[in-house]
Amino acid sequence: MAASGIIVVNKPAGITSRRVTDQVSRLFREKKAGHLGTLDPLASGVLPVALGSATRLIRFLEGGDKVYEAVVRLGTATDTYDAEGRVVSEGEWRGLDPAAVTAAVSTFQGEGYQLPPMHSAIKKDGRRLYDLARQGLEVERAPRRVAVFSVITVAIAPPDVMVRVRCGPGTYIRSIAHDLGLKLGCGAHLASLVRSASGPFTIGEAVDLDTLTPETAALHLIPLDQCLPHFPAVEISTDQAALIRDGVAIPAPEGLPAAPGQMFRLIHNGALAAVAIAANRGYPLVLRPLRVFL
Repeated sequence: MAASGIIVVNKPAGITSRRVTDQVSRLFREKKAGHLGTLDPLASGVLPVALGSATRLIRFLEGGDKVYEAVVRLGTATDTYDAEGRVVSEGEWRGLDPAAVTAAVSTFQGEGYQLPPMHSAIKKDGRRLYDLARQGLEVERAPRRVAVFSVITVAIAPPDVMVRVRCGPGTYIRSIAHDLGLKLGCGAHLASLVRSASGPFTIGEAVDLDTLTPETAALHLIPLDQCLPHFPAVEISTDQAALIRDGVAIPAPEGLPAAPGQMFRLIHNGALAAVAIAANRGYPLVLRPLRVFL
């Protein structure tokens, strides 16, 4: 049942993203497989898994926005910044003004730099940070630029604060939880995390991992030509397809609302022929193939 496309899995908490990908890969009997945006074992929610030729589309999807529903528990900070870690400090959360909590949450919106936690998969001198952390080591690491487009306090049920975060790739929600505890002076950690959207894929189209069978899996597979719904589709002729196959740019259709740098799906006979970028080589614009599937 080898196949090409993307299946959006609702990853359960307690297992790794790699394990989910391996299970889906075996189910489809497809060796080429990769997931979009790693979810920590603690986290659940949207994990798109690309199969076959769709793995070549990952570069166009991995930079998309993410949406998370997080529960931050006030009063205890852990060494991993989440519920799986060892408690390293405790503080008094009773009596905190809800308005002050909401105001503190709002300060995380915007672009800035975030220090990655030691318990993360980032490499330092060729070694994963979490491997060093397990040895009791803490090393210097460079802050990373992140973008938090919105962060909303959904509810406050002390000692828990429920927040919704929409952010760019590479943002650590557990670092936000930890830093919120520092701002409030009581300590905090990430108690639970659900990713409700990853790029164009949402929790509404995600399928539970334990319901996938060889019979049902194909029903949930997004075909190659629909894996980039945020890229406008352009139908091309057989002659144009021959040019695209050789890596040659084709003129953009007359009247196509496009600007240099905009991405498109080129469709031929109902199938994905290529992913192309609009380029300015005089007038009119041309569509230059970046990934060809013919």
